[in-house]
Amino acid sequence: MRTLSVNHAAFAAESLAVAHTHLKTAELASGGDDHAGAISRLYYAAMHCAKAALADLGRRSKKHDYWVGEFNRRHGRGESWIPRKFTRMLHRLHGLRGDHDYSGAVPNDESLAVRCIRDVRRFIWRVQRNTRLVKYPEFISEFISSNKEIKAIEFDFYCPQAYRHKERLQIQVQASRMSPTYISRIVTVGRRAIRKLGGKKPDHYVLGWNSRFGPSGDDQLVFLDLDSVDYGAIRAALKGKKGWLFKSGKGYHFVFQEMVEGNERWRRTVARLAKSKALRPLIDRRHVAYSTKRGYSTLRVTRSPIKDLQPFLCADLT
Repeated sequence: MRTLSVNHAAFAAESLAVAHTHLKTAELASGGDDHAGAISRLYYAAMHCAKAALADLGRRSKKHDYWVGEFNRRHGRGESWIPRKFTRMLHRLHGLRGDHDYSGAVPNDESLAVRCIRDVRRFIWRVQRNTRLVKYPEFISEFISSNKEIKAIEFDFYCPQAYRHKERLQIQVQASRMSPTYISRIVTVGRRAIRKLGGKKPDHYVLGWNSRFGPSGDDQLVFLDLDSVDYGAIRAALKGKKGWLFKSGKGYHFVFQEMVEGNERWRRTVARLAKSKALRPLIDRRHVAYSTKRGYSTLRVTRSPIKDLQPFLCADLT
């Protein structure tokens, strides 16, 4: 795995998050039979992925030709950790995007869109595997270490396809025992428990981090599940708010920096945010409804076959 400075790693993470967003938009467009539009979106996914691959340049140029040229100079000979085929793919998508946006000359070809989606997905995963990303297990461990007053942390083990039905296990862990390795052990134990309970497809279950702390749950963090692929709109809606933004599957998670004391105050805070003009179009309404009903929120920490992207930190807004 390549070594990046803190600032360069942050740029790579943000670029990868935007690449995933454009990929998801392309998949949705293709699923809606707009295959030409999907191909145009795939160029932007590949472009942002190329930026992540070139994060160590330390430049934030807005010119596409700059990034295409630099990517070709570094990886066009096939002697680096990125195969040459991805350089050719970026050039091909660059041309197709121009044909689509300026002359409408891209055919609405489903087979072409499917191939391009597959290639861009492989490109993103190649860059992501070689980029150190901060994921929830590491983030939670560091968060606990920085907040010594937290004595216990709570997780739910659940199926992400269901809010109300199917088995849901709740696990409390002493803060002093928290580590990424310990979180992996919780997942193993959780799947074993689901099998013993007779639950179907235990491998589909994931671990979720709960917003409340300790046995009484008096102190809570505010979690937002942002059900939107529009990264720019999300960043604009979060302007002035302090916390951490994670890229999840189709959307994003936001963890507020400030802890809220008291369950009733927490409920009022969540309700106020859900009704705010900026956030209302972006927030997952079901997540808010079930969270306030339970008295705590849950954000997915791990991946599974039905949620194949493990959330990672893409913007530190503290």
